[in-house]
Amino acid sequence: MCGIFFVKHSRGDRVDVGKVNAALASMAYRGPDASGLLDVDPGTVLGQVRLQVIGSESSGRQPMVSWSQSTAIVFNGEIYNFRRLAEKFFPGKSIDSDTRLLLELLELHGDEILHEVEGMFAFVVVDLVSKEWAAYRDRFGIKPLYVYHKHGLTVVSSEPVAISKYVDLSPDPESLLEWRKFRRPCPGYSYLKDVSEVLPGFGMRGGVDRHWYCIQEDGFEYSEKRFAEVLTDVVHDHLESDVAVTGLLSGGVDSSVIAAMTDFDQYYTVGLPEANEFDDVREFCRLTNKSCVEVSVSEAEMREAWHVLVTARDEPLSVPNEGLIYLVCKEMPDSTKVVLTGEGADELLFGYDRIFRYMNSQIEFDLDAFLQRYCYSDDRLGDRMHGFIASVSANKAPVQFCEDFFLQFHLPGLLRRMDSSMMAASKEGRVPFVDRRLFEMFYRKPLEVRAANGVIKAPLRTILYNRQLGVVCERKKVGFSAKPEAQSTFSHYSSFQQQILESLSWS
Repeated sequence: MCGIFFVKHSRGDRVDVGKVNAALASMAYRGPDASGLLDVDPGTVLGQVRLQVIGSESSGRQPMVSWSQSTAIVFNGEIYNFRRLAEKFFPGKSIDSDTRLLLELLELHGDEILHEVEGMFAFVVVDLVSKEWAAYRDRFGIKPLYVYHKHGLTVVSSEPVAISKYVDLSPDPESLLEWRKFRRPCPGYSYLKDVSEVLPGFGMRGGVDRHWYCIQEDGFEYSEKRFAEVLTDVVHDHLESDVAVTGLLSGGVDSSVIAAMTDFDQYYTVGLPEANEFDDVREFCRLTNKSCVEVSVSEAEMREAWHVLVTARDEPLSVPNEGLIYLVCKEMPDSTKVVLTGEGADELLFGYDRIFRYMNSQIEFDLDAFLQRYCYSDDRLGDRMHGFIASVSANKAPVQFCEDFFLQFHLPGLLRRMDSSMMAASKEGRVPFVDRRLFEMFYRKPLEVRAANGVIKAPLRTILYNRQLGVVCERKKVGFSAKPEAQSTFSHYSSFQQQILESLSWS
């Protein structure tokens, strides 16, 4: 897990090294273990800050140059099948770094090799001979990637705040309006003008967009047996690490399935004194003989965490529970750097029951009805989001639109929340449910497959019943809440947004 940075001047200007160092310093929390720079030429530089997870300090040092000395890379993420790929493409060679593997594969096979890669990633690769460059983001947007490309200058980074250290930028007021209504900017944008989000499954070659991954149905008939087998393989792959791994536990189905399939020394759960699932977690641990650390957070501590996170990123948080994620990760020992979480299960299995059941019952798409069920405010719908929703909903049944909207809009926002709040505590979050093999298995499958006999997320519940953990399935679904018991949802969210605006340097 890292923070990456790339600068290229195309009109003869030289790199400002002082600004590059300031940019890397702004992302120090993303990579506290090491940092590095590579001067490609006077106008081009690659930089990185690193959290060491796979590979030794020396084997994974970045920026990394290929064996042939003709290609360089900065890479953020993890390739879970890198050992299998190393055996397949480089038999007999010793490769103990997923960055090394990806670099050599890209040099030999180009970006088509990405279709064989299972993992989460954002990277920039530079041809040291031609000076051509490319940048790519993983299929679902687990790892962040942003770009400024204007006036002969290109800056690519894991964080918009790092780009703002190199280029004078101003806030985007439309993004702030979108945040009030949707909790994040329109896909493809950031909170800063002229800084674009590289979309999930997209890349850039010399500044030209390239759509390298588009989700497709896998073509197989669904079966509970196959789902359980694939999920078991996926969870196993997500354990690939050279450092200690743990998991977050709530009292719910998603995290319980992951915990049931793993065996960590310690799990963690978090909540407010009056709003938590500690009793349910204790019961799960009793049944499974697991140990879990309970982290109780006061409202004052949570609000202070909001301020810390906003100050670090200099952009709004999406939801209040980012503070809880950050604080529970801060309680983990430094040696534990990887955390498995349950994000993505609701998008995979239509777990947002109210909105998916409604959309499944409709014949024609009704924009106002959808917004009423999804949005957190009744602020006006801006032109950008109106256009995005129109493009996603075109020629689709309402439930198909809903599936694609949650995949293209909601899920990347959720993953941004997870990534940034965990990285602020120098932890790498991993999301087994957000895996190509699982999403392709369920894509365009009817609601009846995901909620058999009307049971929400039935495939996961079946796994728990088969492991004699049916008690988890009998609990009422509870969202991961950071809301004090005495507050209404509306007043809590209004208070949250007001504090976020006060903490921003530019609002």
